[in-house]
Amino acid sequence: MLIATMIATFVAAGGLAASAWTGYYQVKTSQDQLAQSAEDSEKEVKSQAALVSSWTQDGKNGRTTGYFANRSLDPISQVTIGVATGSDGETQGGLYRGAKVLLDFSDVPPCSVITIPQSAAPGQSQYFAIAGFSFVDVRGQRWGRDRYKPLEAMKLPAAATNSGDSLGDRMHATWRLLFGNAGHAGMASSRPGSAFSRIPAPKPLKDCGSDSK
Repeated sequence: MLIATMIATFVAAGGLAASAWTGYYQVKTSQDQLAQSAEDSEKEVKSQAALVSSWTQDGKNGRTTGYFANRSLDPISQVTIGVATGSDGETQGGLYRGAKVLLDFSDVPPCSVITIPQSAAPGQSQYFAIAGFSFVDVRGQRWGRDRYKPLEAMKLPAAATNSGDSLGDRMHATWRLLFGNAGHAGMASSRPGSAFSRIPAPKPLKDCGSDSK
């Protein structure tokens, strides 16, 4: 009788352990699924923004040329580019010593690249850097990217119209993101291809979109 009782006790304990493990596994699986769902959702939200980029190249003549590309299949709006110049360049931490300005590109079409000549940068220096940019995607989310930091969603909402107040808010928010409290915030209307802009119209990209190689 005692042996039977002991066996029954061990069986019951084993059943409880199995139930506990099953419960733990189910909870862990559920947590993993939620984490994966959140990660997939974040990737979806960033899907267009991740395809927007900028860079510079130094030519044989010593002059810098900048580029801004929208490789997504949708347009972006309220595009603001931060440009900094200076004969003494920049510090390693991205603290720009020279002249700084924001360029207002307004709308940029899908699958396009914009060339930024040295003449569009402030001052007379042959060197300039694109400190970063901000823009609004097709969902109405405003994004910002410092060249030294990851892409981030900006709290400043997308304005329905380019009113004076909304332009000022965008200018100050983007300036703080790229230059901090250095200098005085300023933004120049530089819509590519317009009659009063030194920046040529966007050119189409052959390969773009999330499926491009």
